[in-house]
Amino acid sequence: MRDRIIGTVPQGKYTMLKFTLGIPLALNHEDSTLAPSPLNLTRLWWSRLFGYKFARIDLQSPTLVQSELKEIKPNLEEESSGFPIHLGSTGGLEDPTSEKPKSCSNSNRTTVVLTGFDPMKQVVVADLEKLVATSDLNQNQAKTAPGCMSEPNDKDCIGIMTNLGLPFMNQPATPQTFFRIEQQNETNSK
Repeated sequence: MRDRIIGTVPQGKYTMLKFTLGIPLALNHEDSTLAPSPLNLTRLWWSRLFGYKFARIDLQSPTLVQSELKEIKPNLEEESSGFPIHLGSTGGLEDPTSEKPKSCSNSNRTTVVLTGFDPMKQVVVADLEKLVATSDLNQNQAKTAPGCMSEPNDKDCIGIMTNLGLPFMNQPATPQTFFRIEQQNETNSK
């Protein structure tokens, strides 16, 4: 797990930061056992969808216990006692001549644009509270995977996908609220 990403950019005056949370289709369905790092991290490989998880956030919930989740879905791929959020592409259209999909109906890749960003004075924050602000983490829709596993019919994902700025359940994308900029302080600069 990384709590910060550090890199360099060419010298210049920057006023915006733009990035995409997700993996392009061309890389998303490669063999994770042969992929270079960090694409070889199997905890971010989705074996049932044969692709990568773009984000994996595993939250604990005191009210959703393992026995309840086993009743919901007896053959859970990944056991959980909480509300996991695993973001990845869904609806891969299979080509019978290839193991890799040529497209996915739900790419679930979000482009984040943060304007007014000064890398010398500010940091980017992934705000978990904002991500789950409109989700009930103590409930799980019947007959769905626990939490939000990016399944297009899972109502537990509505708030998550909306806050990521993704279209979901026939609703258009809205501006994302998960990432924000914050003034750098002593804690952030260490």
